[in-house]
Amino acid sequence: MKSKKIRLIIIMILLTTVIGVTVFGVSSRVDGIGDLITKKIELSKDKTVAATVNGVRIYKSSVDKKLLDYEYSLNTVSNQSASNANYAVNVTDAKEVKTKIINQLINDEIKRQQCAKLGVTVSDEEARERMNMEFSALDEQLNSEDVSVRTNAQGIYDKIEEYKNAAGITDEEYDAQALEIYRDLLLGNKLYTVALENGLIDGSEASAHDRFESYIESIKSNYDIVIYEY
Repeated sequence: MKSKKIRLIIIMILLTTVIGVTVFGVSSRVDGIGDLITKKIELSKDKTVAATVNGVRIYKSSVDKKLLDYEYSLNTVSNQSASNANYAVNVTDAKEVKTKIINQLINDEIKRQQCAKLGVTVSDEEARERMNMEFSALDEQLNSEDVSVRTNAQGIYDKIEEYKNAAGITDEEYDAQALEIYRDLLLGNKLYTVALENGLIDGSEASAHDRFESYIESIKSNYDIVIYEY
């Protein structure tokens, strides 16, 4: 369980190192976390709409930010075997990845709207309790007898500080960002429980994640979804 919790924190703070990437046929370079943040801020200026769910807009910038995260994770794995190298992603694969990202963003918005319909909410106290629980797990790793575990835990805290400094945000602002991430996580968990209790999710042997995603797919017809080409 703890390894999963720590992975959530890693995703949350967008851990970065100096890497070179070829972004779906376009050469790009992300020089550390500060540069990544700068690129994402620049992307945020683009108000092109990629899709809408019941009129709620999903912007192209949100898709492109997810693409950056995907490219980073892809190249982080690659860099373990060949540092400072560039890795091209097949154009066909790029289109597939973009399609999957758009679909996931649509599903995320459906989950939020479905929660609102069913009265599913997550309080600040619930979100903070979950967040504190996971950081407590990280603190335990700082006291582990395993040197590699301690080093990894300290590295995560160091990266959190690096992220806050690069983003120019206070501890309170970072805390607020993290809280919203955990709120979305718990909303998904609660929606799954409600759907399961009401027999809306089948009892197959598939994983809980796959069954939940199948449930979201099954209710898509209840939502007005428009996807735009760009």
